[in-house]
Amino acid sequence: MYCAECGTELSGGSRFCPNCGAAVQTRQVPETTAKTTETHENDKSIAKFVSGHTRAQWVTILLALVIVASVIWMIFDLSDISLINKWQGRAYFSWAEAAEADAHDNRQEAILVFWVVLSIATAAAFLVWIYRAHKNLPALGAKNLQYSPRWAVGWWFVPIMNLVRPFQVVTEIWKASDPEVTDGHSWRNTPLSPLISSWWTLWILSSIIAWIVMRIAFASEPTTVTDLLPHRWALFAVSALEIIAAILAILVVRGIDARQEAKHRRLI
Repeated sequence: MYCAECGTELSGGSRFCPNCGAAVQTRQVPETTAKTTETHENDKSIAKFVSGHTRAQWVTILLALVIVASVIWMIFDLSDISLINKWQGRAYFSWAEAAEADAHDNRQEAILVFWVVLSIATAAAFLVWIYRAHKNLPALGAKNLQYSPRWAVGWWFVPIMNLVRPFQVVTEIWKASDPEVTDGHSWRNTPLSPLISSWWTLWILSSIIAWIVMRIAFASEPTTVTDLLPHRWALFAVSALEIIAAILAILVVRGIDARQEAKHRRLI
């Protein structure tokens, strides 16, 4: 700050110029300007709604492909079961039968690789959508949320807790996205959707059965063809549960997406 009369540099808090004695004039910020500045700063802190519709569409497409892959896998399981029933009790096989079994195994391995890659891509797309859906909740007026967008994703990777927390996260997103609830706090009173409960129950059940089947399969080497029969039927059941869980997951994703879009339209 400098003196308006002689140009001498002034120290902070000076009331008079030490050189010429002129009174130091301080410029007052108009009240309207101060309020405008405060308003702009508050606007920066307000969450903005970013539609997750495109993300939801990608998740739906990938889940549909997972269903198709699972159906193909079930067809191979039935083919395996048919071969096992055909060959059980036999000690020797012809070259043609051995070649048929090898070709069948190669096809099954190929669909397994495709299914694994597709499942990873679907999981990644689902978590990206979860992050966006949860991050939209403050913009939709929801307050006192239990989770953050980062932990909405992070809980899926925490052992043991990932059996419960993701279900609670999706439930929170579903409830807080209710277009009929405009109060920032009363969203907690929204009834729990049986759709989410059914989806999560089947998802957990299929995962547990798959884990048990894999443990049994790698724990002991089958000594006869017949020993493979329970393993194949178990895999068939897992695939059936996963298909139903994937269908319910599509309904959950589309339901939350529709609720958020509808609530955003009501708020604008």
